[in-house]
Amino acid sequence: MVQKGNIGWSGKVKGAEGVSDVSTAVREDDLGDDPFVTIELVQYAQVVKVRYQNADGSYTDYSNVMDECYDNGATVNWDTSQISDFDSDTYESASVSYSVTGAKTTEVTINRKTYNLTLNKGTGIESVTEAGPYRVGQSVTVTATPKAGYTWSNWTGTEINGSNDQSYTFTMLAGDVALTANATLNTYTINYDLAGGNVTGNPETYTVETNNITLKNPTKEGYTFTGWTGTGIEAETKEVTIASGSTGNREYTANWEATEYTITYNLDGGETTNPTSYTIEDEDIVLSAPNKVGYTFTGWTGTGIEEETKEVTIASGSTGNREYTANWEATEYTITYNLDGGETTNPTSYTIEDEDIVLSAPNKVGYTFTGWTGTGIEEATKEITIASGSIGNREYTANWKATEYTITYNLDGGETTNPTSYTIEDEDIVLSAPNKVGYTFTGWTGTEIEEETKEVTIASGSTGNREYTANWE
Repeated sequence: MVQKGNIGWSGKVKGAEGVSDVSTAVREDDLGDDPFVTIELVQYAQVVKVRYQNADGSYTDYSNVMDECYDNGATVNWDTSQISDFDSDTYESASVSYSVTGAKTTEVTINRKTYNLTLNKGTGIESVTEAGPYRVGQSVTVTATPKAGYTWSNWTGTEINGSNDQSYTFTMLAGDVALTANATLNTYTINYDLAGGNVTGNPETYTVETNNITLKNPTKEGYTFTGWTGTGIEAETKEVTIASGSTGNREYTANWEATEYTITYNLDGGETTNPTSYTIEDEDIVLSAPNKVGYTFTGWTGTGIEEETKEVTIASGSTGNREYTANWEATEYTITYNLDGGETTNPTSYTIEDEDIVLSAPNKVGYTFTGWTGTGIEEATKEITIASGSIGNREYTANWKATEYTITYNLDGGETTNPTSYTIEDEDIVLSAPNKVGYTFTGWTGTEIEEETKEVTIASGSTGNREYTANWE
């Protein structure tokens, strides 16, 4: 409570950052008729903090730009124009406006301005990259790709003095930027190696923009043009076109051939790798012997040859078509037999021209022939035919098994345990005496025995069926 009159007061202000001392004066007229009035004066601290956006999109820390006390209900009006060094070209403006109801701290973000980067494709440019909006001060890298047939030149445009870097980095300006990528047209050379020939009308240079160029073929006295070789050509080609849009230096060589003569061979079914043509420029050609299955070459006859000759040379400098005939005789092949002691009348040689040869079975005492094995035979086979037209040396092996011979006994009612068969490979067989009830064995008679013999031996290596009779008393 204060008494009416000229009044002064002092007090405290409630603030966000603590309590501040304040003082003011109240005029008497403001008090009315009441000699006493209660004055309650409250002010609140108002703080504005700002942060700035960096060029890379990050932000600075907040810092105070306003820290003042306002009466309750007062209006706070703040904007970026109140910042003494505010760069309006770089940053977007910002403002704060509100009525005071208490202590308050307001955080304001000030973004950088963005401007458009426009990229233009100048002469000879295929593509440009990284156009778009960018923040002031932001690092920007633009890249250009020239078309085929062009060489990179430079960038030109907004405040650019002609950068030669194809990939160009700069700092975004405070304003729209327009850049143009530029390239220059390449001129390529065309070189010709005519090897003594002549041609008119073929260009010596071209560019990627030049229309199709079809090469004119050269001429050379005494030779025939066989085609161009060179850039982009795998084999001799008479019609060569440099298509519009092509690039690169080019080199073409004219190819020639002298008049070609034929060499004809009458091989009667044989084969040869000898050349079928030649020219006057060739080195000496020595004819190699031809080949024919089943035959031996005996010599050439033909152009310039009076008798069969195995060594024929077409000398360098020769001319004219030539014809040669190969002469042959049938090759004799051996037939070898592995008979293991046997005998055969089969032939020991043959030729490709022989009729079919059917091998006869061989003979071997004491053995039976079971079949041939050998050339072209997987299992023992008795019937072997060497077909007419066959070739190559042959070898056959006769396979045998010991012949089994019978041993027959006439025992007249007696009994024996002697074997009933044998082969030439068996060990000696000594016949034991047979038995007969009521009788005494007096000896054997039979195969190869003239008189009764009690001791009979079939010697190892014997052959033939045998018959023995037991004699009794």
